[in-house]
Amino acid sequence: MKKKIIALSLATLLCSSLVLSVGCAENEEKGEIAKVWSAYSTEKYMQSYIEGHEKLSQMGKTEAKLDFVGMRGETQAMQLMISANEYIKGFDLDSVDLKMEDGTCLSKENINIYAEKYIEVYDTYLNSPSIGRYYSDAGFYPDALVPIDAYKARREDRVRAGEHQGIWVDVKIPRTAKAGKYFGTFTLSLAEQTMDIPVTLKVYDLDIPEEVHSRSHMAIWYTQIMLGEGDNFDSDTYKTYYDFLLDRRLCSGEVITDYRVNLDTCFEHFCELSKDPRVTCMLIPNSLIPHFSDINKIYDDELVVPLSVQLETREKIKNGLIKVLTALAEKNFAKREAGDETIDILKDTMFYYEDEPTMGIRVNRVKIFCSLLHQAKQQVLQAKAVEFEKYPDLKVSFENIQEICPCGYVGTDENDLYSEDSQQLGVTNYEVMDGVTTWCPQQLVWRHTDKREIIQKRQEAGETFWWYNCVSNSPVLSYYIESMPMSIRSSSWMQYEYGVEGILYWEMVHWQSLTDPYKDLTYGSFKSGGEGILLYPGARYGLKTPVSSIRLEQIFHGQQDYEYLYMLDEYMKVNEIQATAKDICKKVGENLYGDVNPAYFNENASDSVFAEERIQI
Repeated sequence: MKKKIIALSLATLLCSSLVLSVGCAENEEKGEIAKVWSAYSTEKYMQSYIEGHEKLSQMGKTEAKLDFVGMRGETQAMQLMISANEYIKGFDLDSVDLKMEDGTCLSKENINIYAEKYIEVYDTYLNSPSIGRYYSDAGFYPDALVPIDAYKARREDRVRAGEHQGIWVDVKIPRTAKAGKYFGTFTLSLAEQTMDIPVTLKVYDLDIPEEVHSRSHMAIWYTQIMLGEGDNFDSDTYKTYYDFLLDRRLCSGEVITDYRVNLDTCFEHFCELSKDPRVTCMLIPNSLIPHFSDINKIYDDELVVPLSVQLETREKIKNGLIKVLTALAEKNFAKREAGDETIDILKDTMFYYEDEPTMGIRVNRVKIFCSLLHQAKQQVLQAKAVEFEKYPDLKVSFENIQEICPCGYVGTDENDLYSEDSQQLGVTNYEVMDGVTTWCPQQLVWRHTDKREIIQKRQEAGETFWWYNCVSNSPVLSYYIESMPMSIRSSSWMQYEYGVEGILYWEMVHWQSLTDPYKDLTYGSFKSGGEGILLYPGARYGLKTPVSSIRLEQIFHGQQDYEYLYMLDEYMKVNEIQATAKDICKKVGENLYGDVNPAYFNENASDSVFAEERIQI
């Protein structure tokens, strides 16, 4: 009977679209300093709008309250919005412990409050006419999330008349929290006035997995960090940035500079990382592969590099890979022999040889490198056959060590171009190439139905797909400041539906050439704001941690949603329910992205519908 009830509930979810109702705030009395209202974490409102702008009609319609819903081990967020009628000299929000009716307490130490700092976007990015336009306005957008005490310390807590100010509030639900509903009242201060803000938190009797199932490589170019942190930089800064991402269920595969001394130092570091269930990618530094500096000689014009030299270089590279892979395997065997029966540093280890190969010669180099990697793996498997027979799980992990390739290519046919992007998606050959099992085409490739079908065939042939985000804009997934938050958040649902196993983003801290990241995030020819920058330096506010962005938090919450879907699939398998989380994604996705314009996000998607669908899951 229980299974029938669950199945009916799932059927209802698939066949309906639920709307979360919200109460309306009373009209402000004449003379009020500001209108205060709430917004979902997926909403984004500029600091000001011109008269008659459509966004103005959406603002101020909700009560000034904060309602959170989540499970143990996750973080949920909402926004409290201030629309100033006159100049406000100082604002603050004080939290309290949240309590259940039986007195059970959730400490306010789990509650974080941030002032949303507005960043100017003066050169908005537009899609080309052939794929549609997303018209974003120039102006100031909320992005940097500054701890409110640090914001006040710099006296930036000011709101001019006619402007809007967001306060971001998140609750980290402890894994020890008792399920049920918690209540509290926060105090909002606007200059000399105060206002009570009712707060509720509903905790479900569920635990989000500690293990992260959506893999990622959110690249941190460590040399960039000092450019933003300056004298605030110290010996712990690299690790602080790395851990900051892990706390958001995201991983930078880049090895911190301190551990690139030699193979033993690097792989000992891998051993420590592999114990953390949030780590999903560890890239072997190319600098530690013998003869790697000659990699471009493995395939070239014979007039430039004689064939004999190319063949000789390939042999050197292969032998270098054998050395690296042998050291990697031996390190893991040693740990097992020493008594650590669970350690596996092989399953998340990857190579990253070529970045964005867009020419035939570079693509052929990738193919040759992957072939050499495959050959090297086979020789090590043979040489270490006794050890791998003893540890069969390590053999599986070793066989799956891959080259990750961010590119438009996902195959061998160089004549298969897609649309106006002048990139290639050669996928006519469904054979799994030796050693090449992970491709990272740009996310916008999935907007083409025929390309998605081809990718699916390659997935069925055993290949793994991540997707790559770099220089694209709404309504296709993008991480620009003016991008729609909902597109970033719900991309994890699309990712789950399409069987995309990971995310690759090219850079988190590209502060190069920026005078002040808080004033101008327009990088080079990319225009718009925030490309390659999802973190801000903490130095400005006296913080030893980076400052997060609303965009990064959308990715983080999307990662949590991905776990919901993973948990749902596991639950339905155990209970023999004939439905999948992909079915749910497909139905929910009709309101967010869909088959009419696949991989395009609906700029009119309802935040309340999305919030209710998440709760239903």
